Amino acid sequence: MRTAVPIGPLCVAAFLLGLWLVLAPFAFGYGIADARLTLHTNDVLAGAAVVMVSVVGMMALEEAPWTGPLLCVAGLWIALAPFMLDHRAGTDATAATVNDWAVGGGIAVLGAALAFLAHRLR
Repeated sequence: MRTAVPIGPLCVAAFLLGLWLVLAPFAFGYGIADARLTLHTNDVLAGAAVVMVSVVGMMALEEAPWTGPLLCVAGLWIALAPFMLDHRAGTDATAATVNDWAVGGGIAVLGAALAFLAHRLR
């Protein structure tokens, strides 16, 4: 007999963090995209990817056990991105960096929990 696992709330939390990541550059003002890969562009693209992967996890985690590990990797990338990517000139990078650390860390933890739960479902 399978035990009930709280997959839904974890996926919803990842979805909300991804949605926030898409909106954060505009909320904190570090954001007009330009030709380079900046934190703005990275946050919008990574946030959209997290939103899509978390929706897949909400719909069918048993059929898509890769969602947890992918969210974990995405979260780690988001947390490390401030060290690897360009900040937009003339903006205060502190808000963007702290936001990426917090959101990336949260997504990585949620992804690891989803990976663990998906493994238990198998």
